[in-house]
Amino acid sequence: MTEGQNAEQVAAKFEDNDRIVIPKIFWEWTKERINVQEFVEGIPGVNIQTIDEAGMDRKRLAKTGANAVLKMIMVDGVFHADPHPGDFFILPGGRIAFIDFGMMGRVSEVRRQQIMGLLQALL
Repeated sequence: MTEGQNAEQVAAKFEDNDRIVIPKIFWEWTKERINVQEFVEGIPGVNIQTIDEAGMDRKRLAKTGANAVLKMIMVDGVFHADPHPGDFFILPGGRIAFIDFGMMGRVSEVRRQQIMGLLQALL
């Protein structure tokens, strides 16, 4: 149930971003030990060759993914805490679908300000 709630929380933060997809949770079938969500048809993030064969622009995908993660951390303060290529899919149009929200990280406003200060100092 927590994973579904996490997914919905992140989805709400990206509802105006058509490049990021978070699968819908089907609550009528989701229980404490099972999470039922919308099926995502895409290229697994681990399959670089298929991404290239599909003509996807990897630099653009990387920028989209990095911007999404930075938004989660620095703007929303809640982020996917187990990001790896098996937890996202590349969809047509260069969209990215994130899955598996079982582990979430949280960054307080104070910590976000400290990170911004660090980044400004480095620049």
